[in-house]
Amino acid sequence: MHSQQTWMVPVAPVPTPPPKWPLPTVKPGYSPTSLGYKRPFKCTDDCVRWHAGIDLTGVKLGDEVVACEDCEVVSTGLWSHQTNYVLVRNTTSMALYGGLRKPLPKKGTFIEAGKRIGEMGAGYSTLHFELYELDPERKTNSRWWIDQDPPEGLLNPVNYIQAAAGHKLTRSTAPQRHEALRELGLYAGPVFAPWSQTSIDALTVAQETLGIEADGVWGPQTESAIDAAVRGEIQTGGEPEVVGDEVVGDDNAKPPTNQKPQPVSNPPKHPPGSSLFSFRNLMIASALGLGAAFFWRGPKK
Repeated sequence: MHSQQTWMVPVAPVPTPPPKWPLPTVKPGYSPTSLGYKRPFKCTDDCVRWHAGIDLTGVKLGDEVVACEDCEVVSTGLWSHQTNYVLVRNTTSMALYGGLRKPLPKKGTFIEAGKRIGEMGAGYSTLHFELYELDPERKTNSRWWIDQDPPEGLLNPVNYIQAAAGHKLTRSTAPQRHEALRELGLYAGPVFAPWSQTSIDALTVAQETLGIEADGVWGPQTESAIDAAVRGEIQTGGEPEVVGDEVVGDDNAKPPTNQKPQPVSNPPKHPPGSSLFSFRNLMIASALGLGAAFFWRGPKK
């Protein structure tokens, strides 16, 4: 049986301009870790599937739901608690809105960003939101069974929803931080594992590589630098030192989700691409040289 510790769901792209908040009359609220909860709700030994999306909270019957992006309706259908869903095709992904009441838009309808998709139905206290990769063959969402890997094409919508809410795209949870380190090729353990010493070791390597204080603490400066590196604004360079349970071949490699983990022992101390002539070492050498010049001015003439 697969556990939450071993699977990986890629982070969804955030479009430009950012998506609209889908509940215009509701103050933005969401559970950033709701992806991956076991279902049915509050199950113990009888769990049959994982939660494949994120829950937007604070809704009530009749609240308006609008499109996050310009989109085309792909399908509609029955959801849980006698509510309905609408699946749409955006410019960067496919989105599912679950928990709506009728009437629903017809298949093929074009809806502009911020325009009405429907209303919240009775007996559903959250708007369920899922994202998938663009796929012309997809007609509905996919169930994520408890003993299987995530459905093909499923995306992690946390940063997308943060952007829609107008919030800073944070890395507030362990999975988000693991995903960022993994994208940089510096972490190869399970994305949804708890934050651990392995995580701290990978973060320390990232900090050294990015030229910031390597204290193993995820602070604002670290997050800013790592986000810039993920966007490609800062190059880590060199051969990555991977910390975790898998080996990633190069900086741009995307580790296969079904690859059997390979142990990594005694990770190197130096950051990827570092050498005797690294920028940091050159700066230290320059400082030492200036100090020596100050105290020694040569023979008097």
